[in-house]
Amino acid sequence: MNCSIVGFAWRSVPIVSQYKTVAALDSHDDFSSICERLIREYERELDQSKEEVIQNKSTLEAAGCEKIFIAPDCIGHVKLKAIDLLLSQLPDGSILMVPSWEHLGTHSFVLQCLRASIEERVYIITPEHKALIYIPEPERARVHRSWVENSVRRETVGNPDTREQVLDMLRSGHSAADIQKTLGISRSAYYRYAKSELSIALLLKQYVALRAQGHTGEQIIEELSITEDTYFELIREHSRIEEIQRNVRQIDETVELNSLSKDTQ
Repeated sequence: MNCSIVGFAWRSVPIVSQYKTVAALDSHDDFSSICERLIREYERELDQSKEEVIQNKSTLEAAGCEKIFIAPDCIGHVKLKAIDLLLSQLPDGSILMVPSWEHLGTHSFVLQCLRASIEERVYIITPEHKALIYIPEPERARVHRSWVENSVRRETVGNPDTREQVLDMLRSGHSAADIQKTLGISRSAYYRYAKSELSIALLLKQYVALRAQGHTGEQIIEELSITEDTYFELIREHSRIEEIQRNVRQIDETVELNSLSKDTQ
């Protein structure tokens, strides 16, 4: 083996989400209960983060990584800056192994990382691409660019067969949780596959039904397996429709009053 293998993984950093806090406050529960629930949720996410780190380290160690970096997950250009710094500090010809492409980031972000790695002559792979280390150095960049980038595109954009399975189950009335458990996919993968089917109109109907049943905002996000941004889009759309309905009722009442006034005259 003529190169070093270094492992890398993000560690999610739980935060007390303002959206979840607003959703909890909207429930109008006892304030003490709301605070305890939010803290329990934070601690649960922290425990999940720790378990994920243990799992990722175990995966990377089993794949033969000589050293493993665990970095706090971040967003936007800061995330790419962190990767760029790591790549610049690794020796030429190093292999940087990540647990999975989906764990590393979005499709476009992973491709940015791969392009940056080629410039630094460091090769980013997942454990299933370990055979790359046995390829002679002159060919490694070409193979990395074609073989690995094609794999990234397939795994982060999505598998057509899985997408069809998700849509079939969704149309058959299965819940998001059932679909994720049955097909063994993550919540983010489910949302990506189901996005074409999950129109705002359908989600809004489900949102209204869940609100009528007394579900909190946090429960609705979990039940519909939607992002917080989508949840707030549903709130805005629902408020807009309610405003229209109020205006229509006011117009109807005005017309009725005018009609009664004419009758009395």
